[in-house]
Amino acid sequence: MTLRLDSLPQHVRDFLSTLNSPQLTRKFCVNYHLNPSALEHFSMEDLASDSQLWLIGTKEANNRNEWLEEVYPKDIQGADDMTESVLQCGKCKQYKVDYYQKQTRGADEPMTLFCHCLNCGARWRQ
Repeated sequence: MTLRLDSLPQHVRDFLSTLNSPQLTRKFCVNYHLNPSALEHFSMEDLASDSQLWLIGTKEANNRNEWLEEVYPKDIQGADDMTESVLQCGKCKQYKVDYYQKQTRGADEPMTLFCHCLNCGARWRQ
């Protein structure tokens, strides 16, 4: 994929010249190429700092949300009974985390741990 800077609108090129990182510039250009309409909804500063914003409203975002709904259980039985977990939520720092393991790669690779904070609702895998 080739994206030329001179094919970008002038205000986007002006913003890119303020970025101090070639990696951020490259990432911004690739995301802009994939979803230029994101600039209609978010500021360029927000898009440069959070690459997940580029996905909002795209097919990739819908696929990701469907996958999350499938992988993470929505209704966790006994969530009120849980007092403490061995895992700490990185977002709210509470030890109220439900988790389960699943073999997502080859048998010679470690299992993936799917985590869900019962306090703030954050979800992650490790």
